[in-house]
Amino acid sequence: MTIEPYFMVPQCYNLAIPANYESNPDIMNTQHANPADEVMCSCSGTKREHIRKLFEQGLDIDAISRNTGAISGCGGCEWDIAGFLEALAQQKKEKGQGG
Repeated sequence: MTIEPYFMVPQCYNLAIPANYESNPDIMNTQHANPADEVMCSCSGTKREHIRKLFEQGLDIDAISRNTGAISGCGGCEWDIAGFLEALAQQKKEKGQGG
């Protein structure tokens, strides 16, 4: 007898624990040796460095979302990406005033 689930988990939620989790507990560590490699949107797999490069090309949050698929899945990354873009804008502003 097969029991059908009465609900579907959205594709963007990766609920699977990696097979080697017990042998490598750091695999779930959110601190990265290279922050540029950090995945900011797990639905689209968009990394921090890619978002930074698109920002430097003049794209805003909506254009970045259209370009990468970030924010368009579950929306859980929206605040993190918005905060990152605000920090980049502040850095750009400070460099403009200092140089």
